[in-house]
Amino acid sequence: MNKIVAAALVSAATLMSATAFAQEATPDPAPNGKSERTRAEVHAELIRARDAGELKVFEEGYFPQVASTRTRAEVVAELKRAQANGEYAALHAEPFDPVVYQDLVAKNQEASRYAAQPAAPAVQ
Repeated sequence: MNKIVAAALVSAATLMSATAFAQEATPDPAPNGKSERTRAEVHAELIRARDAGELKVFEEGYFPQVASTRTRAEVVAELKRAQANGEYAALHAEPFDPVVYQDLVAKNQEASRYAAQPAAPAVQ
């Protein structure tokens, strides 16, 4: 008898806890408070922003053209350098390992820093 009561209590508790997660997914359409602006004020602000070009409208031609600060030759040289030192392969590896990539970048930066330093004069 005790096993049946215990099983009934466990199943009842399980069913009751499952209903706690069943909430309404849509928000309450009723506003939380009265608006501070009238409909006409909001409409006037919309017209002003549209005329000033301040609205972000996702249409063809919206995104501004961004001019690059580097030439195509500089970009191609950077790509070849990344391919040669393994940085490109590490970045495009599956799965990508950010720790390995950061170690590789640090090693390459250190190597390029040493390459940029002038050679020490030979001691005779």
